[in-house]
Amino acid sequence: MISEALEHAVSQENKSILAVEVFSPHNIEKFLQQEYDSCMQSWLDYNSRRKAGDKRELYMTSEEARDSITRLAPLRLVDGAWLAHVNKISTSTALRKATRFAWQILSKELGDGELKKNHVNVYRNLVSAASGELLEPHSLSFIGPHHQMDDSNVWKAAVAQQLISLLPERFMPELLGFNLHFEAISFETLVTSRELGELGYPPLYYLLHISIDNPHSGYTAMALEAVIEYLASVERNSGTKELNIAWNRVRAGCVLSEYLMASIAQRQNAPDTTPFGEAMVRIISGKARAGRKMHCRSRIKIGGNQIDHWLQEGHLLDQESRKEFLRALSNPSGLVHKGCSAESRLVKEVSWGGKMFGSFTGAEVSVVKQWIDAQHPDCTTAYWTFTGLCMDEANYHPQLERRCWANAFYTQAPLIKKNSAGP
Repeated sequence: MISEALEHAVSQENKSILAVEVFSPHNIEKFLQQEYDSCMQSWLDYNSRRKAGDKRELYMTSEEARDSITRLAPLRLVDGAWLAHVNKISTSTALRKATRFAWQILSKELGDGELKKNHVNVYRNLVSAASGELLEPHSLSFIGPHHQMDDSNVWKAAVAQQLISLLPERFMPELLGFNLHFEAISFETLVTSRELGELGYPPLYYLLHISIDNPHSGYTAMALEAVIEYLASVERNSGTKELNIAWNRVRAGCVLSEYLMASIAQRQNAPDTTPFGEAMVRIISGKARAGRKMHCRSRIKIGGNQIDHWLQEGHLLDQESRKEFLRALSNPSGLVHKGCSAESRLVKEVSWGGKMFGSFTGAEVSVVKQWIDAQHPDCTTAYWTFTGLCMDEANYHPQLERRCWANAFYTQAPLIKKNSAGP
């Protein structure tokens, strides 16, 4: 996920924190101040538009707000999860000056022991006010289709928060970078707090994340102190080279948070903006009836379902179901090699020598190739390239290969431990 976020970030004109190539407290404070000023200017402009008579910009109706509250529940109900394992008894002494700030944030997220202040509980109350139902995340009914919590980007962001928390000492810089971005006040939070209140929903959750996230004494300030303390310790204990690697890792974590939060604005049923996507939709629509029951013996699965399932009568009848099929087809299915049609089994099957040769016209095969080639390939190495870490941690030895340190403070254990007993 971090590689995916980095690949996306470097392709954007606005490089965000990637533009801060050299770490210093001054550089990072300046960057955060610029981000904050930009956010406040957007908020000022928004209020000016509203004062001039413009309509709400996020939620036109009460129903839209209600649907958004429920849609975001999988993410909001794990608020603070990325900090769940910081500052434990196993935390290195060298890290504790940094992790104590992160732990303070976690404590606040949990309400400092008071349930009414617990951020997850506050959001549960918001969901209850919006839907009339008190959601229980640990119950099977939580994922029931009637809740319409089917936005994959929201679930992805929720899972990412929990994943990054699992190995806090190994991935401390990424975690602190993630925290640095996530705890900053955002324009969307400001607007949501106003528009929910206008529509009759209690905006307490978002108001909390405006006041508590303040850059003077709030979460933003504590997140910044955690990063500065951590990187200062790296420089003291390991030198400038390891400091640069650690700073790259902090930036990678920051980019991950930024990428995930931007992605949740895109609903799962958003229009297919992939080049040639619309043409592919038309082709799939035309082939569905002709191919029905033709693939009943095929064991290939697309999005967890066999091909014949997708082609059955009643499926692929509307635009959204066809786009859902394309999304599933472009994800790991064994048929599509993103960015490389020549290596894609789908292209081989509809070309000479393939089992489906002749079922697609030459023009249609050309569209399939162009659609595949236009897709961004899955990334696995961007993280390693960007941070300067060694990808083959299994071959790491601290005395021989210092550049492969998974963490500047870890001078004995690699990410992947070899079995000393042998096979």
